[in-house]
Amino acid sequence: MIFYIFVFITLVLSLVFQILFSMYIFRSNVFIEFLIINLIYFSLRYGPIFGEFYGFFSGLFLDIFSVSIFGLRSLIFTILGFLIGKMSREK
Repeated sequence: MIFYIFVFITLVLSLVFQILFSMYIFRSNVFIEFLIINLIYFSLRYGPIFGEFYGFFSGLFLDIFSVSIFGLRSLIFTILGFLIGKMSREK
């Protein structure tokens, strides 16, 4: 239970950093994607199934707070979490 609370707090904090601070921390028009960094870490650490769930919910939360096509980032982050999770040693 503590693990899931930690994952949720990490997701919320990275979303806040993504929304508030990513536009101020950039170099040569390249923005830092905090959610993708966390997605890569959790997918490699805990496998493809956990990467799918984390990717879906992080993309869903980012879709809620953005003005792009709803569901597009959820789909992309889900696929990305699964593919990166397949490269991990955890199954």
